[in-house]
Amino acid sequence: MRWYEGVSAEDGVRHQGEPGLPELTIAEMADRYGVTMRTLRFYEEKGFLRPRRVGNRRAYGDMDQRRMAVISKGKEMGFSLEDVCALIEIVESKMSAVDKAKAMRELCNRQLESLRSQLSEISSQISATSTALVEIDTLATDADEPAGRA
Repeated sequence: MRWYEGVSAEDGVRHQGEPGLPELTIAEMADRYGVTMRTLRFYEEKGFLRPRRVGNRRAYGDMDQRRMAVISKGKEMGFSLEDVCALIEIVESKMSAVDKAKAMRELCNRQLESLRSQLSEISSQISATSTALVEIDTLATDADEPAGRA
């Protein structure tokens, strides 16, 4: 399963005996996606995940696992929760594959542009900090010299 191969809301409902990804417990889901159980509960609170309840236990089915793949990819790319939500909406939409690709590409290009801008800012900050350190080192060296030798 590729991260962008989502399911529509109605496809996410699996009936007894139908093929699909096996249900996972919260611990299995956390382990599979490298997140904490608290993170999964947070995504559930935000409406990203809707596990089936078996008593007081959560059972993450096909749709939740596919959504978590999208969430994980969005997180890896540095997307905000708002952008992750948009990505899920695109993946789960009834758009054609071409339209989905265009919409995902637009979202990813916007993120790439934002990351490049942040990288430029960070590069300037690194340069400014490096310059400040040289100036500080010069100040310390000047302070070590005896008076009248400058």
